[in-house]
Amino acid sequence: MKKIGETTWTAEQTETLTRLWNSGLTAALIAPQVDFSRGAVLGKLSRLGLLKTRKTTMRPGARLLWPDEKVEELRRLCAKRSLKEIAAVLEVSVDVARRKIRSLGLICVRARTRARPVVWTDEKTALLRRLRDEGESLAKIAAACGVNETSVSGKVRSLGLPVRRYARPTIWTDEKVGHLRQLRMEGKTVEEAALALGVTPDAVRTKTRGLKRRAPSKRILRTTARARARPAPADP
Repeated sequence: MKKIGETTWTAEQTETLTRLWNSGLTAALIAPQVDFSRGAVLGKLSRLGLLKTRKTTMRPGARLLWPDEKVEELRRLCAKRSLKEIAAVLEVSVDVARRKIRSLGLICVRARTRARPVVWTDEKTALLRRLRDEGESLAKIAAACGVNETSVSGKVRSLGLPVRRYARPTIWTDEKVGHLRQLRMEGKTVEEAALALGVTPDAVRTKTRGLKRRAPSKRILRTTARARARPAPADP
């Protein structure tokens, strides 16, 4: 961008400004290409008398904007390019390219193409059933099957399987809880305890917090010890 006070327009910049403005670009889009601010572009257009003629000459000038060679190139690009790519190649705005494509009755190939439907083979369906029985989430099943989560959700509904987006909760038996207590007393980390118990680290953290909340406080333990140490009253 030009600094404040640097308002000298070269002949090349003026020619670029005129060409881009006649092609349908806005002042905001022209500004970075001529290295001036939007206000400077509007001021130059006003001095050139182009601002007043944009609305009156835009429709008749459209014939000059789209010669036969450019129209043929547009038809060719529509078969393999997107709308933004076409506008960049033809040096016009996206709106101008869109209006011309609609007037010609053309459709960009990117707009015609749709997502390829997912083919669920017997092997992939069996994998989905097995992972659902194991309690895996839709995201993990989608990654294992090589599809997106939406396709997995639709297939689960079509198979009549229960739909849930979370993993099956870990079943903490008394033996597993005791093992967890022993591992934590030995100073094992959360990751090591999770690996030994066959659960996730988050499950270990959640269970550890639950065990801490359920553990009796030191005050209760001291009161209980005193009550046990107090001699029983003698029988009358």
